[in-house]
Amino acid sequence: MPASEPVSAPEPAAIPAAGSATGRMTLESAASEGHPVARYQLGLQALESGDAETAAILLRRAAEQGVPAAQYRYAKLLETGEGVEQDLEDARRWTERAANAGHRRAMHNLGVMYYYGTGVAENIETAARWFQEAALLGLRDSQFNLALLYESGDGVPLSLPDAYAWFTIASMTGSDPTAGERARAVSEQLDPAALAEAQATADGFTPRPLDAEANGLYNNLPWDRTVTTDAAQVRRAQGFLSVLGYAPGPIDGEMGGRTRDAIMAFEADQGLPRTGRVDAVLIERLERAAAG
Repeated sequence: MPASEPVSAPEPAAIPAAGSATGRMTLESAASEGHPVARYQLGLQALESGDAETAAILLRRAAEQGVPAAQYRYAKLLETGEGVEQDLEDARRWTERAANAGHRRAMHNLGVMYYYGTGVAENIETAARWFQEAALLGLRDSQFNLALLYESGDGVPLSLPDAYAWFTIASMTGSDPTAGERARAVSEQLDPAALAEAQATADGFTPRPLDAEANGLYNNLPWDRTVTTDAAQVRRAQGFLSVLGYAPGPIDGEMGGRTRDAIMAFEADQGLPRTGRVDAVLIERLERAAAG
């Protein structure tokens, strides 16, 4: 069984007019104001830059706000222990939430978890069900795994015609010759009529439509993906720092020396690296500290 890889989002939080000099909101400002999809996208940027700890903070917040793609990515961090303490049961729970919301790769990964008993009791029938859900949405890895299960009769009724059909469907992308080889091997065990019927099933396969937003694909979002620090973010940080007693100076949106020193003092008290930088993660930490 191959290893796994790495619904519409809820209504976003209200977004202020603050943005870049071009008039468009920045990704940072949208994330710091609590927009779940912006938090997800900023988390991905942090992950891509190698900052797994920051990514975990942002992805968890977006996951908690109901973004399926964030739920899946946060689950992967929990599964591998990247940026967070490894927790396989929690990883399975977040993966299941994403899968139930329509995230195709989460469906596949959930199938792998149930197949191997990762963070949950082993259950081949449930694994087969999730592989089938992802296979019907066009995911090649799940199509291949489902074919393997039909070939062996694990979790599903033994059916060589179904195994042949799914191996053939999985081979149609041409990216993995193994599926085609397995289809040819199974075909030698089928009589001509059964083979013709299975081939017709494979030829007629059309994947179900994929919900783009449930899978982290968004269009026409009201912010620039470029990460910048704007005055609205600085003002918000200054407000929290003032409430917490760190004396950032005037709450004016200007990133002066007093504000930078206040940020570094807060970071030091929290046991964090002293960056003096305003970003969405700092806003999250300040908000939590002020609320506590």
